[in-house]
Amino acid sequence: MKEVFEISLWTFTIQLLENLCVLFTLITLFSQYAQLRLEINLDRKEINWAGILMFALLSAFTMGIPIQSSPEGVIFDLRLAVVILGSLYLGLRDGAILAILTIIIRCVVGGSGWILWAIPALLYGPVAYYIILHSKKRYLGLVLASTIGTFIYLLTLAALSWHYDWFQSISPYTAWSNFKVLAVSKFLCNALAVLLLDRALFKIVAMQKQFTNLTFLANTDDMTGLANHRRFQELLTNTLQDAAQNPVSVLMMDVDYFKIYNDTFGHQAGDVALKKVALAIKKCVRDSDIVGRYGGEEFIVVLPKTKPSEAFEIAERIRTSVQETQFLGRQVTVSIGVTTCSEADKSKENIIEEADTALYWAKNLGRNCVH
Repeated sequence: MKEVFEISLWTFTIQLLENLCVLFTLITLFSQYAQLRLEINLDRKEINWAGILMFALLSAFTMGIPIQSSPEGVIFDLRLAVVILGSLYLGLRDGAILAILTIIIRCVVGGSGWILWAIPALLYGPVAYYIILHSKKRYLGLVLASTIGTFIYLLTLAALSWHYDWFQSISPYTAWSNFKVLAVSKFLCNALAVLLLDRALFKIVAMQKQFTNLTFLANTDDMTGLANHRRFQELLTNTLQDAAQNPVSVLMMDVDYFKIYNDTFGHQAGDVALKKVALAIKKCVRDSDIVGRYGGEEFIVVLPKTKPSEAFEIAERIRTSVQETQFLGRQVTVSIGVTTCSEADKSKENIIEEADTALYWAKNLGRNCVH
């Protein structure tokens, strides 16, 4: 005969705090030190494997916490909270992948109890996703998702236990006499755990977004959106380390007679012209290339693994693209200097100096040309 358990409020509170402290610590370690960045984006095109891995590890860790070791204890399970939040932070598709991974992990842990885990893992994700997605208030959506998901889980569990006697042998809590213990603890624990864990995750994500924004501002030219002078120097240094195995080409370019254009049409028109030049450059380069604003009306491009002939082809495409772009008042053109480095010991200063010299000759040849 199944033993009837009594819920101890004190034991419940202690277990709740212990589990939340452990999970909060792990979340902080994974997201900050390992830098597995989570993004609140329910429409990601690519699979967020970093986020899935983090939530899966959190869920796996909670499986090792003894949460129902004695009749005096309560059924306290934070794994479901992790799956609910996984759907919120990762989206429906990635949340489904997370649910399948947690089921596999539960099977590896062993025991027939994985059946009890498979039910909520598969149900909670979609339910939580759609409820939170269509809820006007975030916390209300979290509570509703947890409550409705728990209800569906208990209803399914009750139906299986009622119709199949063998199902009651999986866990003492599936016995009808103990079912009220399961129901009360699930409703309380899941809702509270989801709210508290979401609060911790939300703060971490907010800090990460703030850090990302600050990093972007520190590395980006605010007018053109290209790498600024400092960031470009860092990227060039890293790229030149591979110059001995793969040649690195550099394009230095200058907007022809930009001062006259600026004085004639105004500084606002000049700013718009620089933005259009930047867009024209970016259209002509590859994803692996590095484009930066070197200063004023000067732009610079690093072409990794690019021979001189290929560099001249790209430079000519850029020159033609700028020439064909529509500008206010008159045509705007660029002069481009090209150099290639195939020596690992050559400094970035030497490379830039060579590109600048080539740009000087391009201007002397009449501008709007590549040298």
